[in-house]
Amino acid sequence: MKALIKGERGSTQVIELVLIIPIFVLILYGSFEVWKVVSVKQSLDAAVGRLAQCLRLYHGGDDDRDRCESIIRMELGGNNLMDGSLELTIEYYDASDRQIPDPTDLSCNAIFTVEGKVKLPWDIPLVSSGDNMYLISKHTSFIECEPREELTP
Repeated sequence: MKALIKGERGSTQVIELVLIIPIFVLILYGSFEVWKVVSVKQSLDAAVGRLAQCLRLYHGGDDDRDRCESIIRMELGGNNLMDGSLELTIEYYDASDRQIPDPTDLSCNAIFTVEGKVKLPWDIPLVSSGDNMYLISKHTSFIECEPREELTP
């Protein structure tokens, strides 16, 4: 190391190394944070899609809705990055984008939208605190009225 510092060329290389290493570490850390957010977003998209499909097929009332909503909690709970602290909001909208309490009350072939919103359980440094970091996913489906088998979670 001393041999590198003694010569003019060696000192230039040390300075370049000292400048490059922090940038490399920052890029590496940033890409890991992006990967975590993408992983949770993919889990949320899959879960909301499965919830919309479940409600499309099984719409017999509150019991079916509760069982279908348990799917989204299991899917997100299976993501190891969620840390067990799941702050999830599920909202339903009709074809006119008006919020409705329960899509299982809609008539046959009615269109509904499911929106899942999950709070990120960690802070992303230099971006913002986790208090206002949410991921949102929406899926639109319709009510099928053909008889279906009993729903099992």
